[in-house]
Amino acid sequence: MHSPLTGAKKKIVSAACVLGIVALCLGVVGYQNKLKADENLPVVTRGVVDKINQIPESKRDMYDADQSTYDLGTKENPFFILELVPYDEYGSFGYNIGGCEPTDVQKMRGTGKIDTLGSMNMCDEKRMDKTYFFEDAQELKTTEFEHPLVKEDIVQSFDGYYELVEAGEGAFRQNEDGTIVKADGGNIIWHTIYDLEKQKDYPNQAFQGKDEPKKILTNVGERIYTVRESSPDDPVYSVEGYYYYKNNENFLKHSLKLSDEAAYR
Repeated sequence: MHSPLTGAKKKIVSAACVLGIVALCLGVVGYQNKLKADENLPVVTRGVVDKINQIPESKRDMYDADQSTYDLGTKENPFFILELVPYDEYGSFGYNIGGCEPTDVQKMRGTGKIDTLGSMNMCDEKRMDKTYFFEDAQELKTTEFEHPLVKEDIVQSFDGYYELVEAGEGAFRQNEDGTIVKADGGNIIWHTIYDLEKQKDYPNQAFQGKDEPKKILTNVGERIYTVRESSPDDPVYSVEGYYYYKNNENFLKHSLKLSDEAAYR
């Protein structure tokens, strides 16, 4: 596996993995999304690296005669960990870094299969009785559900956030006045923060009213925490047995000695 890690001195870390021959990479960024590099592939900062081009060019070229050396642990020179395995699924080190797991964690979150990860002491996971998703939710595209999704005829407000992503990867776009509107192939996604997630990960987060003016999102990974109201034209779907999941970040916290706050950035 290959994976990169960010500089410990800034206490901000991100990771990436390459499987088959598996590699992990960590570099300094303030969020866990992909960063665009000069190459035609995105640089992975926390996840699985499939091509050599996804390793930062500065890391690949830093040993050239005229190239200065960057501090280890920065985004220019991330940690790079190699794990040799016959197949991706045989990897194990990636379980210690969120986003580098050698299995599709998001796909498992709608089934009891994810309990196997909890038994490995590598994550916090818990089954929830009922979770709501808007029909444009990314989770509906990437999760395998044991129980059926039920369309709810309710008008209700849900806490969550809009996040700026790469062009074409979203379901919304933002107008010049800050309003956010639906748009296929847009560059903004919505994530509903369910109750347990809010309790564990966002206990002090403030949420804007849905009609309050919104800041303009400019950088990939930037978010607006607000509320979204379901309606007959914008319905939600409920499902039983969706799982809360959060990697324990054992490598970042125990090997690199980062604080909880730094490890989860």
